[in-house]
Amino acid sequence: MKFKGEYTLPPTSTFASIDPTAVSVQLITEDKTNTPIFDVVLPTTAFAGIGSAGWQLNGNATKWRSRDKTGSPQNGVISVSIFDRSAKSPGRVQLKIRGRDGSYPVELGDDPVQLLVFLGDDTEGGCAETTFTADDCRFVKVQTSLICKR
Repeated sequence: MKFKGEYTLPPTSTFASIDPTAVSVQLITEDKTNTPIFDVVLPTTAFAGIGSAGWQLNGNATKWRSRDKTGSPQNGVISVSIFDRSAKSPGRVQLKIRGRDGSYPVELGDDPVQLLVFLGDDTEGGCAETTFTADDCRFVKVQTSLICKR
């Protein structure tokens, strides 16, 4: 699974107010009937190297990265990055999500899908939601992979 997208935080939030070591990040994918396909809440711990899962803030304080080096990541989610893009537009952030060997049971007919990302609750950073249309998505690899792009 791969996802990359950008969104704007609520006016009361900034990138500096995001702290996934204090408030959880939740990833939810839903099918066209809003039935959850998967739901993962990432740990609020700091990354401590091999054998751990958690978050790191880079030296410039412009990127949070969650890494899972436990050998058994939650539903295969191995990396989530949150980038500060406020230089482009105030409150703008970019998300990158990578998963491997998880269970993502999307079948032909479940599309279009939507991805919801919660950075805490609405008062602590807000959420992002992306809904893909049927034209945005296509199955590849003999109907085993769904690719959605906007």
